[in-house]
Amino acid sequence: MVTEERMGHKSGIYVFEIDESSPVQSNEPVVLLRPSPSKATVAAWSHLDKYIVAGHEDGSITLFDWKYEEVSRRTAAHDDTITDLQMSKDGT
Repeated sequence: MVTEERMGHKSGIYVFEIDESSPVQSNEPVVLLRPSPSKATVAAWSHLDKYIVAGHEDGSITLFDWKYEEVSRRTAAHDDTITDLQMSKDGT
């Protein structure tokens, strides 16, 4: 889940564990990524859930190794805000 900065809470990418056997889910994220210098606007899982791909306000795309909470790669993709990501069927 990608959140906006509101009411004193910083924006971020939140990763939650989903337990399909339980009707009640945890409110605590497993991982919280704080993208910088530009706020993330959209995110998607990569192939085999190894990375989280995030689009940013400044038009950049970031590849996060979410298990280690590290940026693996960042590139300038557009001149404007990225508002949507579409992954291929194989997750690449």
